[in-house]
Amino acid sequence: MNNKIFKENAEKEYFSGEGCFINELFNEADNNGASIAKAAVEPGMITENHLLKETDEWYYILEGRGEMFLDGKMIGVVSKGEIVHIPKNTPQFIKNTETTKLVFLCFCVPAFKSEVYERLLLEGHN
Repeated sequence: MNNKIFKENAEKEYFSGEGCFINELFNEADNNGASIAKAAVEPGMITENHLLKETDEWYYILEGRGEMFLDGKMIGVVSKGEIVHIPKNTPQFIKNTETTKLVFLCFCVPAFKSEVYERLLLEGHN
């Protein structure tokens, strides 16, 4: 792999079906590498309950606070500077409990591909 510098392009940000804004910053899916995306959840919003097949994910919280849910249970409140590990095949969602945006980086290994995303229904959530 060549050393490269990657810059965030705000114009690439989009509102995902997951219920948050996503900006994919880096993705090496072609050679089973890693990927990094920046996510932003508006105040009071909850992301879609979902899992990533075959992909471990880590959230690094940049700003805001939220409640993190794994397997349908709240595992705790997360805030700036904290990291959450989400093992592959684990149902997950996050709720922004504040009046400001919840912003975090999503690190995926191997890299995120749309075919690993699986939407899940959760009673009282979707």
